[in-house]
Amino acid sequence: MEESGSVIYETLVSPTDLTPVLEALEVMQQSLDKANCGLEQLHADVSLVFLAVVLLIGVVLGCAIGFMFSRIWQV
Repeated sequence: MEESGSVIYETLVSPTDLTPVLEALEVMQQSLDKANCGLEQLHADVSLVFLAVVLLIGVVLGCAIGFMFSRIWQV
């Protein structure tokens, strides 16, 4: 295979120490784990607040409908 106009460079690469990169990745993973735990807690809190709001709306609607039926049957 002949490639015209292209030059192939061959370089000698010395072994690279990736220890700092691995340490940085480990620190990032730990911070992501902490953030994940925080988000899971936030999700649980939001779910509980949503449940409380839905229950409150249900109680208010139930009272309103009960009051309406009591007024209808009184007449």
